[in-house]
Amino acid sequence: MTDLVAAVIGLTDRVEAAIEAGDWVEAQELEAERRRLLEQLAVANEPSALKETFTALEARNFRLIGLVEHQKRRVLREAAVARVAREGVAAYTAVGDGSGSATSIA
Repeated sequence: MTDLVAAVIGLTDRVEAAIEAGDWVEAQELEAERRRLLEQLAVANEPSALKETFTALEARNFRLIGLVEHQKRRVLREAAVARVAREGVAAYTAVGDGSGSATSIA
C-alpha cells in the first residue's frame, strides 16, 4: 500500500469519526483534503492497479453517506421534539396567565 493510499484511508477514518461525533465542520474539512488526495492518487497511478482500493473506498463512501443520513434524521427528530416541547410550554404559559382559553369543569 502506498503512502497516498494509507493517507486516504486514514482521512476516511477521521471523516467517519467526525460524522459520528456530529462535528460537521471537521468532517467537511477532512473530506475536502481526502478528495484532494484521491484526485492525486487517481492521476498518479494506473487505474487498474487501484481497482480494489477504489472499490473498497466506494463501499466506505456509501457507508459514510448512510451515516450522514442517519445523523440527519436524528437531528431532525430532536428538533421536532424540541419544537413540540416549546409549543407545550407556550400553551401551558398561556393557560396559566389567563390569556389562553381554558375549559373549566364544574
